[in-house]
Amino acid sequence: MLSHQVQRMGSPCAGVTNTDAQYFPDLWAPSDEHKKEPFRFHRVLCDVPCSGDGTMRKTPYIWKSWNKRDGIALHIRQLNILYRGLDVLQVGGRLVYSTCSLNPIEDEAVVAAALTRHGDALCLVPPPPLEGMRKAAGLQTWLYHTCEKKTNTLAPMQMFPQISRMGSRSSFHQCSPPLTTSKSRFKSAAADFSHI
Repeated sequence: MLSHQVQRMGSPCAGVTNTDAQYFPDLWAPSDEHKKEPFRFHRVLCDVPCSGDGTMRKTPYIWKSWNKRDGIALHIRQLNILYRGLDVLQVGGRLVYSTCSLNPIEDEAVVAAALTRHGDALCLVPPPPLEGMRKAAGLQTWLYHTCEKKTNTLAPMQMFPQISRMGSRSSFHQCSPPLTTSKSRFKSAAADFSHI
């Protein structure tokens, strides 16, 4: 379906791949002195798999199968996709992180983890003003379910950094702002929660 929609645009600047976005392949471009350098994109859209709880009004059957573990189970995958998207984004480029979920573990927690990991190399920018677009403030803190029994724990606390620990970068006052890279490249895209 995506390739059909891209063909309708008639743009020579778009490509469609069929792969798990966590493992999007490295692309190489020719450079001076007959060497190749990594190809980086100007724009990246990370429309990640999600629990879909934001679509319950139009798809009420989701209520029957929804449970609180859905968002937690997807968090690592969403974060790895975001990290990979940032890895292939050029300095000064723009990345938009998108879900159809209202769960902060799938939204704010993923973006907060990326901001915490990459520091000042990333910044949140507000979306452009669109006539008729309604927006809401992003959450500053959120709750998540854990169990006291070690064998039944759903997620370790360090997986979901609270935005209040992020200092001056806790600017979730806009809804779904795109991420933009700053002047320097950021740290490795490997998923590692030991720093949080």
